[in-house]
Amino acid sequence: MKYEPKLSKYGYYYAYPTPTEDEIKKYYEEEFYQKPKVNINDSSLEVRDRDKEFYDYWYSFYLDLIPKTLSPSSLLDLGCGYGHFLSYVKNNSKISSLTGVEPFPEFLEYVKSIGLNGHVSTLESFTDNSNEVYDVVTMINVLEHINNPEKVLNNISKNILSNEGCLILQVPNDFNIIQEIAVEKNACDQWWYCPPIHISYFSPSSLTKLLSTCGFSKIETFCSFPIDMFLLMKRDYVSNPELGRQAHLDRLEFEKSFLKSNNAEKLKKIYKSFSDSEIGREIICIARL
Repeated sequence: MKYEPKLSKYGYYYAYPTPTEDEIKKYYEEEFYQKPKVNINDSSLEVRDRDKEFYDYWYSFYLDLIPKTLSPSSLLDLGCGYGHFLSYVKNNSKISSLTGVEPFPEFLEYVKSIGLNGHVSTLESFTDNSNEVYDVVTMINVLEHINNPEKVLNNISKNILSNEGCLILQVPNDFNIIQEIAVEKNACDQWWYCPPIHISYFSPSSLTKLLSTCGFSKIETFCSFPIDMFLLMKRDYVSNPELGRQAHLDRLEFEKSFLKSNNAEKLKKIYKSFSDSEIGREIICIARL
């Protein structure tokens, strides 16, 4: 199938024609989880365990975004994968009720094996039909996979999230200026554009606009380290994937330097400035009703 990037009315790009649910399901079942993905599939159990230090830092960042005035008792992780984030929350917070949703049964078998609640369901179906209300809803690298993000976010704001609760989500920051320059400089393809794996492609401003339309009024965005800038420094890990691991480790060293010197809040301000400039690899967002 040939997909073209189209600009939505909210300012984010989406793959056109939109992949059907059957096409997405077939792709994931036959290819995504059966073949190694050097640059895309960071959901595997092996990757999460290998880079535990990196992911634990970001899990702590998500938890720290929860307003101090909110004492949540329940958290729903939509697209929970193997439950690494839920396990972290269980061990590092006072949130007592933890639930994960994932469409692929083998993931939920693992989640349940470590004592966590889980539902096998597509996110669209779950948010359409859930009767439960949660204080915190998280979607970590999930919204880009959904072919109707507006519907899911509307469902969350209207059916899932408590009145004083918060939504925390992370999505890739794509079609950003560093990526566009790298395509021209290195004469490469738009490597981040990869339907049907990713269907929607967000920026901080387009994500904010979409959330506002879906009933969220208190929105704050951050962007993680702009690892794509290495592509402008003769470290073309797109054409030479063997360079990608070292780029990731260098990014990690940058973050660890701030944490070891007790400058986590300064690092958070830097992430905010990245978002203001619309650069950075991932967008991290907290939104409230």
